[in-house]
Amino acid sequence: MSANSPVVPHDLDVQVFSRLNEKAKTKEDFDKWKGKASDIVGYVAAWGVIRFWSLSFSPKGKGGTQPSAENFDQNYYAWQVAREVLCEVVDNDFGLNDQMTAKDFNQHYKDNLTGIQQVILSELLIEIGNSIQFWTMRIADSFEATKAEESEPKSASK
Repeated sequence: MSANSPVVPHDLDVQVFSRLNEKAKTKEDFDKWKGKASDIVGYVAAWGVIRFWSLSFSPKGKGGTQPSAENFDQNYYAWQVAREVLCEVVDNDFGLNDQMTAKDFNQHYKDNLTGIQQVILSELLIEIGNSIQFWTMRIADSFEATKAEESEPKSASK
């Protein structure tokens, strides 16, 4: 996908769902990040893209960088997904990559992106955040349905 081509909501959903599903193999894995997944839209709307970018590396990342795997705060996994999908959607057109430090992103955002591009990033992040919230709820529903099926008594066969 490129910023010069239209963003197709279905494509966003596919990208978001596949990434979220990677860390939802078990209920325990899912429970580590589901709580913060619904915070993305409100955070971007209230605090902006630059602050979002920094937190998307988890608060344990010094200087807005990706912390080591053992130090990564799993609560922010969905935020990492949002950052990765955003970069995939805008491709190279905005000069972003998902491993830019918060400092590098801040500088690039101020110096190289037009006002329109900054608005586009915000709008895309909000749409990606909505997709994350939707798929997080559907994944939660699937775990609940599985739990309900497992707890139902088996009917006796004749």
